[in-house]
Amino acid sequence: MQIASSPALTHERPTRLELLAGGLLAATVILHVVAMFPAYFTSEGSLAGQTDQAALYAVLAASWALALAIGVSGPDRTKGAAALAVGIAATELGFRLSDIGDAVKYGTQTAGAGLWLMAAAWFVGAVAAVLSVSAVLQRHRPAREQLPVGSSSDSHVVSGEASAYPDWEHGAVEQTATPESAGNPYDELGVGVPAGAVSEPARSDSSVTLPADTAAIPVVDTEAVPVVDTTSVPVVDTAAVPVVDTAAVPAVDTSAAVPEAGEGASESKRRRVRIPKVSRAKVSRAKVRSPKVEETPEEAHERNLWTVLVFVLAAITAGAFLPAWDRGTATSSITGQSVVRNLGNAFSGPWQQMVGTVIVAVAVLVVPVVAIRLRDKGAGAALAAGAILVLTTQLVAAVVQVNLPVPPADFGLSQAQASQLGLVLSMKLTGWFVVDAIAAYLLFAAVIVRATLRDAPQGAWATSSAPGQASWSPDAPGANPWGHTPPPSPWGHS
Repeated sequence: MQIASSPALTHERPTRLELLAGGLLAATVILHVVAMFPAYFTSEGSLAGQTDQAALYAVLAASWALALAIGVSGPDRTKGAAALAVGIAATELGFRLSDIGDAVKYGTQTAGAGLWLMAAAWFVGAVAAVLSVSAVLQRHRPAREQLPVGSSSDSHVVSGEASAYPDWEHGAVEQTATPESAGNPYDELGVGVPAGAVSEPARSDSSVTLPADTAAIPVVDTEAVPVVDTTSVPVVDTAAVPVVDTAAVPAVDTSAAVPEAGEGASESKRRRVRIPKVSRAKVSRAKVRSPKVEETPEEAHERNLWTVLVFVLAAITAGAFLPAWDRGTATSSITGQSVVRNLGNAFSGPWQQMVGTVIVAVAVLVVPVVAIRLRDKGAGAALAAGAILVLTTQLVAAVVQVNLPVPPADFGLSQAQASQLGLVLSMKLTGWFVVDAIAAYLLFAAVIVRATLRDAPQGAWATSSAPGQASWSPDAPGANPWGHTPPPSPWGHS
């Protein structure tokens, strides 16, 4: 039986599940990039041909690539990579549903190959995120649950091998030491149990005792017998050894060596060793639960305050994502009149698009709140960062779009009609965009600051003095060498 390797050694090589999750993350990065080149919608062409959309999906592909890079940088960072992938997949879902909803509303013939490739890229990324989480759970599973059947992490060495009995059915090895046994009385049995560490058990059928009739057995002085290394003694076939007539063996007076019953009975009890019976099924079903770390009232209060702060910032970020971000202005050079139109309101488009946008807003609200409640601060920060990165793609696209020429289709006009009216089109960002950008930045800063803060040592709020030392007080005896009266001033002032 081999001793289970330590958790540090298991981190040296990636598991098959981790390799599969990493391969799928690489595949989703490639698919996000490839989907930018075919036609997304047949009427609009490819995403790579639209500057704002190209910037949007480039940042999205870079977000997935960041999760992959974190995962391959070291096994101790797999938690962060898995959390980041989950945050990205949960938030990107709404955009994919919105695009597919448009294709269903206006006909699947309007959807190009790029749209379906992008949907496949998200699906592969979502599967990779789930597998990454499963790999992390498997990697950090308690070591005892990964041991083979019949073994345990709480083991001691028996003759160079691991021997463990996590749940003995018939009790433990017990013994009462005698004065004549200097050293370990179990050395002759080879079980490696330290002397004095066991006690005598109750008599049972499974006990192995020395023969009661010791009169026929000569007592040999073991002090004069040299210790023989039994590992080098060959095994002798006892079937070929002739039986020795014990009648020819002279009787030895054992009265001095073996006391009678009642004479020092407490010191000369016969040695009994009970061999435990270990149920393989019982050991295989043994579960090890890591000790639950209780939060101090200060830690719970601090985490609640951070939760409230993150909830407020996430609610502002999600709420500001729904109104219109763009304000288009069309001014006629002929009549001088202007028309202003707000663009991008989540509730002004088709219901399929509205559902997808609302799902994005819900993810932006829920994911950071769940992240801040996680005990692992690093994983929580990565989870929240995944949602914020997907929102950042929209912020980047809005900034790029405002500097581009405004198509007349945004005002419901064709290019010929816009030229006939002499329209001059311009685009500006609304105040909702500014609020959303600031709230998203503060939300990101909050989760990062929370992740980098160290927990105060337990009891640090109660006292700052070392254990066993009393806190200094100016009123304590001996604190003021002058007593409670200030020393006399050399200038004569009290």
